[in-house]
Amino acid sequence: MPHNAFNTLDTFEQGQFYSLPRLEAAGMGAISRLPVSMRIVLESVLRNVDGKKISEDDVRELAKWQPKGERTIFSK
Repeated sequence: MPHNAFNTLDTFEQGQFYSLPRLEAAGMGAISRLPVSMRIVLESVLRNVDGKKISEDDVRELAKWQPKGERTIFSK
């Protein structure tokens, strides 16, 4: 069963998808202002939240990405 992190799971006739506009409406930042490549990665991260390898905190971090922000290296 798919998760519904941040209430972003939406449906259409053929299936389901995770809505980035809903993620933005949930207060995660200006998602619509992110570069397209970052939105694609963000949607993938959101779709794959499992609480183990990918957490909701990972979605939050990526959603607040800034082009000139500080870069950190970390491993899980």
